[in-house]
Amino acid sequence: MKRSRMMGYLTDSVLVLLAVTLTSCGGGYGGGGTGLAPAAFTLSSPADAATGATTTPTLTWTGSLYATDYRVQIDTVNAFTSPVVNAVVPAPTMTFTVPASTLTSTLYFWRVIAENAYGQAVAGPRSFTP
Repeated sequence: MKRSRMMGYLTDSVLVLLAVTLTSCGGGYGGGGTGLAPAAFTLSSPADAATGATTTPTLTWTGSLYATDYRVQIDTVNAFTSPVVNAVVPAPTMTFTVPASTLTSTLYFWRVIAENAYGQAVAGPRSFTP
């Protein structure tokens, strides 16, 4: 009864039903049950057209609301027809470190695709040269 007094007219049974409903619907990061595709987001680093980067850079981006995972792609062409990296990172992680021996000293393009069951949002491409 203490909750009822604090919450006004809500009873304990209504609070339990509300808690179960909110848990089932999901929301925020994860996107489960929201019915919404991931929101727009941006790439953070390396900066576009960066040169002299390491061959094992850590790519970073801002979070995309409702994303359940992020697909990180790196390719030598900005159409991403044959990515040398095509990795999936679970949300809410917003970084990816390129494995050793993957890149050489050439121009690369990178992008990140936020995904969930309802769609995608793409950030990029950007380029860098190790």
